[in-house]
Parts: sequence; structure tokens; C-alpha cells
Amino acid sequence: MTTDLLATLLTTQFLLFSHPAPPDPCGLVSSTEIASALGSKPSPGRTVGPSVDEETGTKVSACSWKVDDLFLSIDVDEFRTAAAAAAALTESGKLSMEVEEVMKLSPQAGLGDGALWGASPEGALWGAVKGKYMLNVALAGELGDGGRYRDPLKRLASLALTRL
Repeated sequence: MTTDLLATLLTTQFLLFSHPAPPDPCGLVSSTEIASALGSKPSPGRTVGPSVDEETGTKVSACSWKVDDLFLSIDVDEFRTAAAAAAALTESGKLSMEVEEVMKLSPQAGLGDGALWGASPEGALWGAVKGKYMLNVALAGELGDGGRYRDPLKRLASLALTRL
């Protein structure tokens, strides 16, 4: 009986440590950091996921906050490999250029292993890859000049990437 219990405990510990939980997107930036970047205190973050994309096996989780009349979200996709994450970022950029109704995203240097930026009057987004993770930091709502959120969102994306 004791041997069975010990074996079960060791197996459980092995599974927990060999398959760590995906990062909690709500823990990647603090309320203070959001307020500093965007100028207003956010509501408490609301987590969605993690879930697994059946087609790709990608683990997906997200957190969203209300900041005044705007909505901030941080999405984290955990791919099986760094190459798969990089390919997904590249594909996102290509698709944004091909689909007329979608915000155009352009490649950017200086954030993670590769990054995209785009803005419109309704939204602004930084997408970046770090290893096997793809991170999206987006702000949605009536932004007016979405480009004015480039640096504040980049600051939040940079903080989040360091905590992945």
C-alpha cells in the first residue's frame, strides 16, 4: 500500500514538473503597470483559458481588462516549437495584408524574437514571439488615432515578454 502511494506521488510530481502550466496572461503585467502605460487604472483582469486548439495543439490563454472605455487584452499562445510560433507570427502579418477588413500589421524590430505592430481608429496591437510563445497585446475601442498607443502598448508587451 505504501509503495503504491509513493509511486502515485512520484508520478504526479513528474507530470506536474514535466508539463508546466502555461503562463497566466493576467500575471504578465500589473494594474500599476497598465495604469502607468495607459493613464487609467484597469478593472480586475479576467482570464479565459487555457484551452488547446484541436488542429494545431497550441495552448491558448487570454486576459482582458477594462480601462476607462477601452478594452485591453493579452493573449498567450504556446506552440510546440519556437519555429511554429515564428511561422504563426509571419502568417498573421501576411493575412493582415491580404484581408481588407483586418488591421494591417507590419514587421517591427526590437521586441522579442520578432514582432508585428498595427493600429486603426478601433484598435491597436503588438504581436511578438519569444521562443515557443506568441504574445498579443491589444487595445480596442474608440481610439481615434490608434498610432498614439504604439509606445504604451510596446512597453506592456515588453514587460509581458520578460515574464514569459
